Amino acid sequence: MNPRYASAGSVCESVRIAWLVGLLVVGLLVGLSVDLVAASSGPIRSGSVTSGPELDYQSSVVRVVPSGELLVVFERINPVTFFGDLWVTSSADEGHTWSAPQEIIDSTRNERHPALVQLAPNGFALFFLVDESGGGSYRIHRASSSDGSTWAEHGAIDLGWATSGEVNPAVVHEGSGVLTMTYQRSGAFIARSGDGGLNWDDLRTPVSSSWAALPRVTYRPNDGAYLVTYQINPSGDNNLDVVAKKSTDPYDWSPPEIPISADVNSHDSRPEVLADGTFVVAFARQAGSVFDVSLRTSHDGVTWNDRIPVTSDSSHYDTQPHPLPHLDPNLAILTWSHQVSPQPYVDHDVMIETDFNLLLRIFCDGFETGNFSGWSSAVL
Repeated sequence: MNPRYASAGSVCESVRIAWLVGLLVVGLLVGLSVDLVAASSGPIRSGSVTSGPELDYQSSVVRVVPSGELLVVFERINPVTFFGDLWVTSSADEGHTWSAPQEIIDSTRNERHPALVQLAPNGFALFFLVDESGGGSYRIHRASSSDGSTWAEHGAIDLGWATSGEVNPAVVHEGSGVLTMTYQRSGAFIARSGDGGLNWDDLRTPVSSSWAALPRVTYRPNDGAYLVTYQINPSGDNNLDVVAKKSTDPYDWSPPEIPISADVNSHDSRPEVLADGTFVVAFARQAGSVFDVSLRTSHDGVTWNDRIPVTSDSSHYDTQPHPLPHLDPNLAILTWSHQVSPQPYVDHDVMIETDFNLLLRIFCDGFETGNFSGWSSAVL
């Protein structure tokens, strides 16, 4: 097992095997189908999306329809200036191998924080922040592609603000060209487009009531629910909390904030909807002097199951996770940025686990302490 990933140790492994045998017997009795190979091996098909000496940080990933290809756009950052450019890579074999990264957004300006969506079988849109003057005059720009590899830039989008300052977009495609975007401008805001991102409403709808950073959004079509997560600084000491808000009206964010991670410094949250409709939020959480990636799941977006550790590395940062639905509702795809160099923010690689087993991770990280709630709610 890769030492980067959290493990409950040999005791958990023994209990896991015994539990799997019992699960197989029960499965035979009730006609369930259990994938023993995937379940018994824990994290599999995990490895690097990118490698080398570069600082590869935040990524945005989609599963292309109908090909099933995984397409990743990521930011590659200059570790001295912290200016970034955007690169793309793809995998046609479920993340086992990846194409050579291609630079797609490249200039002397700072271009970061990609948000990738597929609009049609032959159409993609990419949203990202650009420092238009080099002095912090940020706007969100749009690019488009018919194949995911060759991109055309179209400049800044108009979100209704007279002055610059919009950063950190996250975009979800609801279907038929309808997009919903969250972005940061002192607080968390939301905007919508009905034409694939060419035009956006200028309502400047706030999601948070005060300062917030890195807002991200997902949408569940079966009940029309939006879930937005973001980080706040309630104590003013930069020990950040990750919170969520759920609404069925993208222009009404009066529901209260729901704590996702409030016990230690946490950030970089990203929500997603899994194959069975379960909400999942991935986030980075401080562990000593480093950060590790964790998940939490919820059926209703209000009551959340216990934290599921993903990485456990006492010497390196794991940050900027991006979950993606798996065809199996008990599994999830996850990318994140992993520190390779002795010091953070010098050499990072984008990592991927294409079969993160929610079933066994909840079992092994919760069963021994008597916590059954996460297992039952996340899996059944």
